[in-house]
Amino acid sequence: MFVVEVGAVLTTIQTGMGTLPSTTLDSFGFGLQITLWLWFTVLFLPTFAEAMAEGRGKAQADTPCANPEAENGKGPSLAQ
Repeated sequence: MFVVEVGAVLTTIQTGMGTLPSTTLDSFGFGLQITLWLWFTVLFLPTFAEAMAEGRGKAQADTPCANPEAENGKGPSLAQ
């Protein structure tokens, strides 16, 4: 994630410098698009990943155990 943050900062600086008259509108638009995607990733991806992990943990906690022997902490009995 650190690499994405550094990339977002660097592309923001470069896009800001892209407003100089020597650059074309196409290169500015492309730089702006990449910059926005990187900042979107930096701002929203950790929140989304945390929500997915929390939902997965709740789903696993709500699922009843299918193996009754696993509930008591003992392995399968070998007695005949």
